Amino acid sequence: MNRRRFIEQLSALGAFVATPAISRSEAVSSKATEVFTFAVLNDLHHDSPECDPWFRKVSESVESLSPDLCVLAGDLANVGTLSSLKAVREIFNTLSCPVYTVPGNHDCDVPRDTSLYEEVFPGRLNYHIEHKGWQFVFLDTTDGKEWQNTRISDRSLDWLEKTVPSLDKTTPTLVFSHFPISPEIHMAPLNTKEVWKLLQKLNVRGVFCGHFHGQHAVVRPPLVTTNICCARPGVRGNFDGDPRKGFWLVTAQQGGESFEYVCKRIDV
Repeated sequence: MNRRRFIEQLSALGAFVATPAISRSEAVSSKATEVFTFAVLNDLHHDSPECDPWFRKVSESVESLSPDLCVLAGDLANVGTLSSLKAVREIFNTLSCPVYTVPGNHDCDVPRDTSLYEEVFPGRLNYHIEHKGWQFVFLDTTDGKEWQNTRISDRSLDWLEKTVPSLDKTTPTLVFSHFPISPEIHMAPLNTKEVWKLLQKLNVRGVFCGHFHGQHAVVRPPLVTTNICCARPGVRGNFDGDPRKGFWLVTAQQGGESFEYVCKRIDV
């Protein structure tokens, strides 16, 4: 199937397509031998038990696409309560694929740090995994409960500085964070360039972020993008005025030379 036909079929399924296929000129990876998909959801803002039916429908939407894994890119809770964080964990743990998370600023609202988030999602601040020949790097970009003019913590920068040398420099790599780590995207942390001094040593193909509720992308390689939010209607909307809610479905291509990403609308 050619790319145009692929996009046409996705559109017919109710998706709206963002910039497709970000490629780089490096040699393809001998490790990335399989095509696979994963989902990226940002800004859930679980607020109360009234949100549970909505997120069960959202998780069912993800499950219907049979992704290899699912990423929740921060602001899992609306006001950082333990009950909301636990509810998100329990609902998305029903997926048949692994679920990976990073914290957002609203996940720090109650204690003003990531302590409650870490209680519910231990080991899910700064970490990395490898899946089918791709490296996935997850970064905690929070600065307590602050939401603008923030700085990524020394803890995260120190972790990145120590970890990058241990990662393969040729393996296609994707990065996930809550705050958009591009100076060209609204509300990026003030020290974003310090992160890129370290990440540029890796073969980064794309970065998927949250915080800005809306589609905004820097498309020159590597891609850095935000998306519309997944919050229940009436709890949080999109900053760009888009009434739709949705999440990325990403297809990593064989060889690791490119990927396709498309926004799947939540119709529940």
